[in-house]
Amino acid sequence: MSFYTKDGLTCEQLINKAQVALIDARQKGDNQIGFFRQDLEEEVFSSLKLRSDLEQAISNKEFLPYFQPYVDSKAQIVGAEALMRWQKNGIIVPPAQFIEQLEQSNLIIDAENLMIEKVLSVIEKTSKNKKHIPISINLSSRSLFARHFLQTLTSSLNYHNIKDALLNIEIVERIFMHDFLYIQNLIKQLKGQKILFSVDDFGTGYSSLSYLSELDIDYLKIDISFVKRLGSSKKIQSTVKSIIFLAKELGIKTIAEGVETHAQFESLKGMGCDYFQGFLFYRPLPCKDFIMLIG
Repeated sequence: MSFYTKDGLTCEQLINKAQVALIDARQKGDNQIGFFRQDLEEEVFSSLKLRSDLEQAISNKEFLPYFQPYVDSKAQIVGAEALMRWQKNGIIVPPAQFIEQLEQSNLIIDAENLMIEKVLSVIEKTSKNKKHIPISINLSSRSLFARHFLQTLTSSLNYHNIKDALLNIEIVERIFMHDFLYIQNLIKQLKGQKILFSVDDFGTGYSSLSYLSELDIDYLKIDISFVKRLGSSKKIQSTVKSIIFLAKELGIKTIAEGVETHAQFESLKGMGCDYFQGFLFYRPLPCKDFIMLIG
């Protein structure tokens, strides 16, 4: 609802304001009346402006990877994760300001395709320097279920001459709920291309143990929420131990996310965790710094 004369003086103005009021109705739930509010109009305008900026960012190829290494028990780099960043007018925009909007539209597919190309370029370059370090990239369900995803990725691998198992695709647990058989088949086909697979944020979502034995997964990433509470909860410690034990039984490597203290590092090592990622070791690095770091 919008009101004459408070919200507008013409039919067009009142209808436009009523459209904005739909947001208020949806936020309240089913069968509710929504009222126009100025802050909602600003929210809509901001959202439309952001979408326009994101479309321009894709056109200008402004999305780029920052690389956060992960290490083994001796703190030696054994791999890295490519994290999406947006370089707008020379300034890095924090992911929290754009990722949600990007994921809510098919723009995420174009953005992630840009990421894939840039990550494969880095893998190609570092491989020529005899640095065979796998790099993981997070892909959304929109990208994984895109019609030509398999063909596009295969073409990119061939173009960059990636023959070794150096690209690692990270997927979140809830994706399995969309279409388990599709994901199972996709993983099987990409394994033929020597693609690695990780389950990200393990233990926070779907967490059905049955799918782990049915999927050819290489890594389980222990979510940061578990790592942060290691020292304050015995139940969390038991949960993490169980995850690591299960992974070992299935021949899957574990990576602990968000390791920030030596106490967390030592505790996770004692539990048998394989790899460790977090600010204790490295923060996300721009491409140039990452390539210099690994030599």
